[in-house]
Amino acid sequence: ARALVCVGREQPAAIHALGHLLNQELAAVGNTVHYIESPQVRPQDSPSDVDMLAELVSEMEAGKVETLLILGGNPVFDAPADINFGAALEKVHLTLTLTSAANETSQKTKWLLPRTHFLESWGDSRAHDGTVSIVQPLIAPLHEGISDIELMAMLCEDAPRAYAAVRKTWKEKLGERDDDLRWQKTVADGIIEGSASAPVELANDQIALSSISVAEFVKAHWVDAKSDGKSNAPRDVTITPSQTTSPTIDGFDIVIRPDPTIWDGRFTNNGWLQELPKPLTHTVWENPALMAPADAKRWGLRNGDVLAIGEADGQIDIPIWIAAGHAEGCLTLFKGFGRSVAGRVGQGTGFDIRSLISKDAMAQRRSVAVRKTASRHAIVTTQHFQTMEGRHLVRAGTLAELQAEPDGPAFVHPPDPTPEATLYPDWPYEGHKWGMTIDLTACVGCSACVLACQAENNIPVVGKEQVGMNRHMHWIRVDTYYTGPPEQPQQMLNQPVTCMHCERAPCEVVCPVAATNHSDEGLNQMVYNRCVGTRYCSNNCPYKVRRFNFLDFSDKFINEPTLHLLSNPEVTMRQRGVMEKCTYCVQRIEGARVVSQLEDRPIRNRKIKTACQAACPAQAIRFGDLNDPASEVRQTHDHPLAYALLEELNTKPRTTYLAE
Repeated sequence: ARALVCVGREQPAAIHALGHLLNQELAAVGNTVHYIESPQVRPQDSPSDVDMLAELVSEMEAGKVETLLILGGNPVFDAPADINFGAALEKVHLTLTLTSAANETSQKTKWLLPRTHFLESWGDSRAHDGTVSIVQPLIAPLHEGISDIELMAMLCEDAPRAYAAVRKTWKEKLGERDDDLRWQKTVADGIIEGSASAPVELANDQIALSSISVAEFVKAHWVDAKSDGKSNAPRDVTITPSQTTSPTIDGFDIVIRPDPTIWDGRFTNNGWLQELPKPLTHTVWENPALMAPADAKRWGLRNGDVLAIGEADGQIDIPIWIAAGHAEGCLTLFKGFGRSVAGRVGQGTGFDIRSLISKDAMAQRRSVAVRKTASRHAIVTTQHFQTMEGRHLVRAGTLAELQAEPDGPAFVHPPDPTPEATLYPDWPYEGHKWGMTIDLTACVGCSACVLACQAENNIPVVGKEQVGMNRHMHWIRVDTYYTGPPEQPQQMLNQPVTCMHCERAPCEVVCPVAATNHSDEGLNQMVYNRCVGTRYCSNNCPYKVRRFNFLDFSDKFINEPTLHLLSNPEVTMRQRGVMEKCTYCVQRIEGARVVSQLEDRPIRNRKIKTACQAACPAQAIRFGDLNDPASEVRQTHDHPLAYALLEELNTKPRTTYLAE
């Protein structure tokens, strides 16, 4: 068996050391773990980014900086609170910022230079393993901007375009290995072959922190250290004892993380990301503080209750969200919100937590004063319950259960009877029969499929108010369920849910104008210009995956020159009063059909990928022709772990799941 122990980057050195030891004991080194020479250009013992920023601010305040050029970034907003970059910026004689959008920093600089978007620029980058990637633009610059590389070349009295600069750099680095054919291959592949850092062979004594067993190491250097407050760890590894009692509400630990959608605020003005439900909580458009259920119960708090966090000079007011499985005695806050200069989409969204971030406390603070206020704030979420209430929605079991019953584990097919009687006809499929399988073991709940579907199918952003009225438009939702008590859930389960394209579709029989109907290839398809908006189909859909256009969400942006380029010309823009849903990316199916007709051959269904399938980093989604016995989707449909959602309703979905 292959094993791997991963440790979070914010964890202390002792935990990282223990992780390396466990990987060695599990024989992961050389299998799932490989040590390499660090690809970092900057020496490891050099000052941190925050220390260098603090030093720069000190020099700016002392009048030692006459000209300051800022390439991207937004230090006025995201610098720690005790590094007052904005005030120091006013003491510099000449300030310039290269940026693609107005922000807090550009508002304070004297000159603003238009920066190309990263999709408009040539460049290069280096991965964690040292692999060099050549970055190509996908579109010509729309607004005559320049890239970082081009600006620096101009300042160095050498003004090649970005492509020439990148080409010249790697021609010099590759030396004799460089030629035109190799460069063309590098640009086509996107990476420089053989540029990854070489693996390093380590002797056992370089990894092992002790000759004793892992269990003894954990007891001697971790468990005992917690009880007596002393560190017995070898090689000066410091272990901080954890608290033995839960802190009072006046002494919570604060954990600070980048937001999972807008990160550190750089994507605040991206409506797709603002409206993307966040993992675990499924909240949108803001950043409530996460709290443990036990703490909320202890202090009589509910979702939306506002807490005052911090001392008077740096206090923030922020609502809470009770998160199942959250550690007691601490709050998790997400930075990046509360922007004052961000554009019409992101400006003023969420809560600004910068006053709690200092140079010495970038990721966490200990024993911070927390006080309950009388205020409440309405938090919008797309999932209002996270328990299955005894229903078999996400089916999960153990490897032992699968090995005991490899042909049909009991956890996959519970004893609920599936009715067979029906008034629906059996559809004949002489050609293709499209279907999909979603592997719940592989799915990590990242929601990449949701965004890919939105981009591909011109799905509008509707805003916080409309989402709060359950009018969100995403064709895919990723449900999250917990098993066990919310204080200590045993397991978290993710389940992407989209249109099931049922063989016996309840939506089709109730539409009075046949706007939703069954195609000869099994698609449950929508004819938009027939739809009169009765919403009977949505009421009759047990999976609740249909979306109704209550407003003309797209009309206000349709004539914007730049936003017009955002739309996929292969997909119809829907109007007010029209129902919509997943189409299995029918435009991609039809595109493949046209190509096959031009080349006088059958459709190569294994080459067709839906947008969600193409974007899934875990390859959890499979799509194809169920009439092709060799297709992956047919094989997964016939897998012992395959099951249909709400199969007791006898709708015969052609989107099925593999149990976790």
